[in-house]
Amino acid sequence: MNEFAFDEPLEDIFSAPPPSAARPDPPAPIVMPAPSVQPKAPAARVDFEAMLETAKAELAPYERAIEDFAAQATALEVKSPESEAAAMNIGLPLDKIYKAIEKRRKELVDAPNAYVKGINSVAKYFQDKIDRGRQTVKDKLAVYAKAKALEAQRAAETERRARAEMQAKLDAEAARLTAEAQAQDAAAPPVEAPKLPEAPPADPPKTVRSEEGTATEVKTWAFKVTDPAAVPREYLAVDEKAIRKAVKDGIREIPGVEIFEKTNIRFGG
Repeated sequence: MNEFAFDEPLEDIFSAPPPSAARPDPPAPIVMPAPSVQPKAPAARVDFEAMLETAKAELAPYERAIEDFAAQATALEVKSPESEAAAMNIGLPLDKIYKAIEKRRKELVDAPNAYVKGINSVAKYFQDKIDRGRQTVKDKLAVYAKAKALEAQRAAETERRARAEMQAKLDAEAARLTAEAQAQDAAAPPVEAPKLPEAPPADPPKTVRSEEGTATEVKTWAFKVTDPAAVPREYLAVDEKAIRKAVKDGIREIPGVEIFEKTNIRFGG
């Protein structure tokens, strides 16, 4: 509280409305709806461990062949047309086994993936709506928090100026009394003006409470890029996707990038 009176009223955009002004009623609290239909327990619990064991049993026969072919691939030396053909006789069956396992994997996870995707889609639909509403509330609370901070700063500055003015008056009065005393007695000690204590910092509370819980003001640093060309190199990242597309489209020279051709083998049945 300010302990001094001021002649000039503080122009305050946050001042309360006059008593005659009608105050809007606060919004009614949101009541969480109860589910209209209680979820039923599943008729039979899905035994995922049993399904996994079944999948392992289906894929297990491939293991021996994979190990045999892998051992042959490790020992292989391709130095002649004959060894080249031998390498193909190892690589092609491995490629076929890989594709067969991949095909069966997709079959096994197709139904569970569709179920998970559907559940995620339904949940995301509602969560996106919640996020928009929640962010709207947070934005408005942040604007009000900033307004409260500005109001507190202005009040603190008014308090500081008032204390400074009062201190100046006390100092002037002490100087006047000193002059009067020394006019009668040159050896009279100077009158000391009392020193006003500094005003406590005005800082609105960072956490507010309601019936539903608390909301805490947290300050973080953010940024937005205003001039991409001026950003130092250490904060830039190479767009490899764009480079890959450019090379695929026929670009063969890009400053700072080595573009080269390499040989790969593609198996075909």
